Amino acid sequence: MKVDVEPTAREPAPPSPGRSLADALRPWAGSFLIVAIAGVTILGLFLWVYRARGLEAPIGWDNVEYVWRTRLAQEVGVRNVPDAVPPRMVVKEGRPAYLVVSSSLSSLEGVEVLHLAVVLPAVMAAALGLAAAAFLRMAVRVPRWAVIPSAMAMGVSMNVVLMYQYGYLDNLMAAAVLMAAAIAMVASVEERGAIVPAIALLGAVGVIHGAFLAVVLASVAVTAAVYLPASYRQWRSGSQKLLDTPSARLGEVALGAGIVAGATLFATVSNPPSPRLNRGELAKKLREDIPRYRLPLLLPLAGIGAVAVASSDRERGGRTRFVLTFLLAWSGITLAGYIAYRFTSLPIPANRLLLFAFALPLLALLAVFALSGMLGRSSKRVTAA
Repeated sequence: MKVDVEPTAREPAPPSPGRSLADALRPWAGSFLIVAIAGVTILGLFLWVYRARGLEAPIGWDNVEYVWRTRLAQEVGVRNVPDAVPPRMVVKEGRPAYLVVSSSLSSLEGVEVLHLAVVLPAVMAAALGLAAAAFLRMAVRVPRWAVIPSAMAMGVSMNVVLMYQYGYLDNLMAAAVLMAAAIAMVASVEERGAIVPAIALLGAVGVIHGAFLAVVLASVAVTAAVYLPASYRQWRSGSQKLLDTPSARLGEVALGAGIVAGATLFATVSNPPSPRLNRGELAKKLREDIPRYRLPLLLPLAGIGAVAVASSDRERGGRTRFVLTFLLAWSGITLAGYIAYRFTSLPIPANRLLLFAFALPLLALLAVFALSGMLGRSSKRVTAA
């Protein structure tokens, strides 16, 4: 008797552990390489200055001040720094972030605070450049090949170079954290889950440098005001709940960031920030700084970048519109501060406002990418070059 036996179905071979791990890591390899190239290049450029010029002390007068304040904080605690100096000696208050970071790293790694003052500014510049590139990639969808030049251009922009030169470490740290916060803030308009990281990061900006948080919150307020008509229409039509409209979410982020910053400062410092502003000194620094920004080139490029983002908004939708609104609001707040400085006698730190105006180089960078795309429409290699 003939019996037909159906062939037994073969069980699939178990996946090779090595291959599955490689497959899992492959998507991350390119991103890691991009981050490594951009970050190491920015770090190398800033640290190379010390070797090229034979420098042994941290660059910038303010940098040296951070060193002794950090050493003092290690001895008496951050909250007690004002009480540990002679009565007539003025010490910066209300900015505990750098003291905490530097003293913690020094204690954990056994590195001298003076050496950290050499390395940390370069690390902050690299972090700022990478965060700015991630912001452009996520918010405006710049091409993947543009991430490295974006990071390098922002990491060594004139804004960063001047902060580095003067030793404005609080400013540099706040700018790096703000660029990271901008990513979460853009996402928060579309996804409620991004509100919490946006609040935490913007709150951290306030702990690092309260005046910068005021500029950012003013920019957020202007952006929210621009979105009020659209938010009202969404709420009235029932397509969005009131607290899920763009203006409401931006308001939640701003309010939450202010609460986080205020509560943290209240818990860590004995007195609120008390900036010492001298109009004569501010005017001197502004006169020296303005030519370095190459404004006759920067401002037209920023305008072209704004037009390019507005054009892409018609194709890609709401996220680019929000980015354009926020960057223009940020630029407008900077301009308003400069006008107030010029036409009043108030000691407004216009030079610091210009230092913090990263919206301008961001828009100028987008203009460069838009123009390169127009010139190299027939070839991606020409565009990238």
